[in-house]
Amino acid sequence: MNCGMGPIATASERTPAPLAYDRLLKLNDVKEVVGLGKTFIYKLIQEGQFPAPYKPGGTASRWSENEISDWLSACASQRLQ
Repeated sequence: MNCGMGPIATASERTPAPLAYDRLLKLNDVKEVVGLGKTFIYKLIQEGQFPAPYKPGGTASRWSENEISDWLSACASQRLQ
């Protein structure tokens, strides 16, 4: 996972996480958690640098809280290097 500096692992490349509770977040929640705007989030998704949303139906988009948390951890790790 990356913080805007390279490709993010695809679902098939990710190691399976242990079964745990994972909330699906709306875009406004994601924006609040990561501190980025909608346009920039979608730009990072298009570049493969941010977790892609799930599409539960219609035009709805939801993000895995665990994937967002992992992305933030990766950003913090990169900052410390």
